[in-house]
Amino acid sequence: MRLTAPSDTLLATREADRATPATPPRGTAVIERFGLRHGDTEVGVLAIRTGTEFDRPVAVLDDLWIRPEHRRSGLGAAAVAEAERWASGHGAPRLSVACVPDDPAHLALFRDYQVVSRHMVIPVGDAVEPTAIRADPMTEAEYGPWLAHSVTGFAEVTAESQGFTPEEATDRAKQVFAQLLPDGLATEGHELWMVRQGDDVVAHLWLFHDAPDGHTFIFDIEVTPDRRGTGLGKETMALARWRAAVHGRDGVKLNVFATNEVATGLYRRLGYRATVEFRFKALTG
Repeated sequence: MRLTAPSDTLLATREADRATPATPPRGTAVIERFGLRHGDTEVGVLAIRTGTEFDRPVAVLDDLWIRPEHRRSGLGAAAVAEAERWASGHGAPRLSVACVPDDPAHLALFRDYQVVSRHMVIPVGDAVEPTAIRADPMTEAEYGPWLAHSVTGFAEVTAESQGFTPEEATDRAKQVFAQLLPDGLATEGHELWMVRQGDDVVAHLWLFHDAPDGHTFIFDIEVTPDRRGTGLGKETMALARWRAAVHGRDGVKLNVFATNEVATGLYRRLGYRATVEFRFKALTG
């Protein structure tokens, strides 16, 4: 297996076989596209997205396509190995990939890759406003403490799951929140709720309703420690579906870290299904 410059014919054949249009690179990311050659035959296309994230080099396996007549012959695994060698040779400490969790071919190709997180979705369905809780818009007085708490929590989980140092994870978390909420509570498309039972705050919920895929995205949901295991997680998730319905969205989407097995189990019991698994493999130089 060799990486070569792809021919126009090969690229056109790949695009004709693509279910959705290719995603253009974002920010300073660059997509390197290669032809996959086995002997004298062009057998597929490989694309690797490279760039930096918080001053670290990153490499993402953006596309891997093998011509139908050459599939089930080990060429996919050979292409992944070539991608790993290329990424390592260009200074990336890991290669990341987004897998389709119900695709056996994907799971077989990337079984050695560690799962970092999953996107899970559920249709809005017949969502109704939950009655066991009350949702109040977050106030400016509540926003500061919530932000500090959430930045700390996000930093801890990213340090654990993605190998950042505590300092790197904290800096990354601060930048992420600043990018997502540049105007704080007034940031367009976002809702931040304090969830109460009686006068007691029992949870908080952060929703984004303007994603182009038609889903409301849950950026953050947390039940206070002393109220966990009492059904409030389920009620707060019902609140998210109802708010999605109010905004005319098709469904609700969230990202859950693989280390959070309790939350993953809850989402599955509620009917959420995983649509994407984000995985990575550490590379040796």
